Amino acid sequence: MTIGEKIQKQRMQLGLSQEELGKKLLVSRQTISFWENNQTVPTIDNLIRLKEILGMSVDEMLGLEPDTKNQDSQPLEEYKFNYTKEELNKIKRLQINNVCKIPGFLVMVLFLFTIVSIGFSGFSFVTGLGFSCLFFSIIILILVIRANKRNWESSILRISKSTYKYNVYEDYFCVDIYRENEDICSTKFALSDIEKIRQLDKWVLVQICGQIYILKISDLKYDSVFLPAYHQNTSATKATSDNKGWHKLSVVLFVSSILSIMGVLCLIAIISEINMMFVENMWICFVFVPIPVASIIFYFFAKHRGYKFKKNIIAGLIMTVLLCVYGSFSFIFADMFDHSDAPVVMVEQMTGIDIPEYKIINTQRYADKEHSAIWRSPCSESNVYFTSSSVKDFEKELATDDRWMTSIPTNLAGIIPREYSYDIYDYTLVYNIDTSKYNSLPGTDGMYHYISVFYNIDDNEMVILEYYVDYIR
Repeated sequence: MTIGEKIQKQRMQLGLSQEELGKKLLVSRQTISFWENNQTVPTIDNLIRLKEILGMSVDEMLGLEPDTKNQDSQPLEEYKFNYTKEELNKIKRLQINNVCKIPGFLVMVLFLFTIVSIGFSGFSFVTGLGFSCLFFSIIILILVIRANKRNWESSILRISKSTYKYNVYEDYFCVDIYRENEDICSTKFALSDIEKIRQLDKWVLVQICGQIYILKISDLKYDSVFLPAYHQNTSATKATSDNKGWHKLSVVLFVSSILSIMGVLCLIAIISEINMMFVENMWICFVFVPIPVASIIFYFFAKHRGYKFKKNIIAGLIMTVLLCVYGSFSFIFADMFDHSDAPVVMVEQMTGIDIPEYKIINTQRYADKEHSAIWRSPCSESNVYFTSSSVKDFEKELATDDRWMTSIPTNLAGIIPREYSYDIYDYTLVYNIDTSKYNSLPGTDGMYHYISVFYNIDDNEMVILEYYVDYIR
């Protein structure tokens, strides 16, 4: 019978509900439920309180039977430890620094990614996404630090008032905890129960069944079972070396999942520099989905073997959702983009301007006629990209054609879509399709159909805006 089953059976025999038992223990009903379902185990303090409330000994709850075979045998190792608050506070700082390595590394990478993104593309969609990821990573780092501090602060007082005695035998060891010379808890563990051993400066932290035990290295024998070297060189503790392999794989998959979103955005940004189609390239996100999915699958395999790597399933699920959402943009917004030469043909027919041969044209459709007039926004925006050789003659004509303006007069600025930064372009042409006039305001009130054409010499880029203006004099 498991610890949870024993707690549940004794609670029901006493006629206590989960909520009533939780109030007596000063924990939530959900915590009691987790214990009884064997999702978590009670801490030492909670076991002591359960002993008093349920009338069961700690050994009985843990299922520890006296071992008559080894009752009179001498332990191979004996240790007795007391800790001061100063020592525990130092261990706390070292532990928090160790736990925060991965979130801290993630924050640093995201910060560098955002800085590089600003340098290459200014404040763009990629930069905004980088800022968002950086913000959430900082929040996660703060939460990790606070959670570890809270856990340690609740444990320091208890540990500093206790004495820990360890007796190590051939294939198991016993931990006895004393407080004010009273034996408050005795626990027996098999050596194979050790989940993780980590050295922090002068101490060794041993993780067993989710609990952390602290031992001083200076007091341990040179070949102690509690030293990491023992578990690296002894075949009897093969389970511990397996733990390290699983832990390394867990870290690799976790970091890969987190970095997958940045990797795919960098790849999309590089490809978009070639074909100028950022949103349409977002389908590439689906290529990276197997990385966080592998982290999710790893979590279930590890859980089946008794390991709990919750960070893998959390990171895997979040990154899988993000990649699928961003990847779907290519299909959700597919109807908004067009690559036909219709806008160029329209400009040539309406204005008589001979536009040179282009290499790429991307047209994005925004609003209909009514919305364009109300919000003074374009119905469509076409970005036309040329090679340097194809625009040489065209750029010479721009300087001599009086239809092209090098700056926008104040009166015309009011009929150009408000969100458009026309000041960054070298030449501008504003054409009223209804009046067939260039760079002028209508003579009477009414709804007018406009085309504005912008050209940038340095980038060999032309922008064609089509929009409507509800003009009132």
